[in-house]
Parts: sequence; C-alpha cells; structure tokens
Amino acid sequence: MHVNLQRPIKSGVANRTRHVFATAKTQVRPTAPAPALAGAQDVASRLATLDQLRVPGAISDAEYQDRRTAILNSI
Repeated sequence: MHVNLQRPIKSGVANRTRHVFATAKTQVRPTAPAPALAGAQDVASRLATLDQLRVPGAISDAEYQDRRTAILNSI
C-alpha cells in the first residue's frame, strides 16, 4: 500500500494511522545494562543490604565479615 504524503491528510483514524506509520523514524528500544555493570550493581546492592543488616544489629560483626568476604569472592 502506498501513502501519498504530498496531499493533506484527511481526518479519520485510518488516515492518521497511515500518516504516523509513514512518517515514523525508527523505534528506540531500551538496552539492557552491560553484564559487567549489572554484576557490579548486584554486588554493590548485596553489600549495601548486608551493611543495612549489620547497623541495627540484625547480624553480628563476625557474620557481616563472613558474608562480605563471600560476596567479594564471588566476583
């Protein structure tokens, strides 16, 4: 189907739809973070959560150190 862009667009949903598709550029797709960056963010969030557990005393300092070492060794 050919759309003539030289003539004015008539009112109506079908004509508007043709115009939108005919004048559309490219679709922008969101990109996923790079795997290395995603891994770094995951480690950072795990360490932050661990710290949030340590501050109020939900875990002991020894547990904190053990879990922190395990997280850092996983990278």
